[in-house]
Amino acid sequence: MEKYIKRAFLIPTGMEVEGILGEVSLCCSAPFKMGFIGERLIWIESGAGKVNAALATFWLLNNFWVDELWVVGICGAYPDSGLSIGDVVLATKEFYGDELFKPLEFEMRVLDLPCPSGAFVTLSVLPGSVDMAKSISLRFGAIAENMEGAAVAHAASLFGVVPVEVRGVSNVAGIRDKSRWDVKKALAALKNFLMDFLI
Repeated sequence: MEKYIKRAFLIPTGMEVEGILGEVSLCCSAPFKMGFIGERLIWIESGAGKVNAALATFWLLNNFWVDELWVVGICGAYPDSGLSIGDVVLATKEFYGDELFKPLEFEMRVLDLPCPSGAFVTLSVLPGSVDMAKSISLRFGAIAENMEGAAVAHAASLFGVVPVEVRGVSNVAGIRDKSRWDVKKALAALKNFLMDFLI
């Protein structure tokens, strides 16, 4: 029988792990960096992008009985979404934004959390202009973009798990000038949110 885990946090990158959890201790013999928070909470660093996220999700759910799977990290807010850098947002559904195969859309687990919510788009290639970002937003009716969420939901669906996704807004989608991003603000806001309501 797999070890029971109350809540698992899938976090894409080491930068996000550090920004959300601070200094962490690694545990377990695993193909991914991971560790425990107490006895029943676990975090796993998947690596950025859809393939890494799907593989980490499959490995995690194949080795642990997880009650709640959370995807946490940063995201870009679409122009005209009403979101600002530093906001914390909840995904209500996830779309593969640059794939042609189906299933294209995944329902996400929507909890009663005190933050804005809406559809997210998962992309391998982020838009190179604000106009491109607006076009993607209109196509999917989405408020934010990321690089992992739909892949996590896709892999988790094989185990009958519907994940929760909460992210901090670090930038406006379509603006590639990283001097206009604020990753630290996004991660600090997300950390405070998670500490207040979850951990």
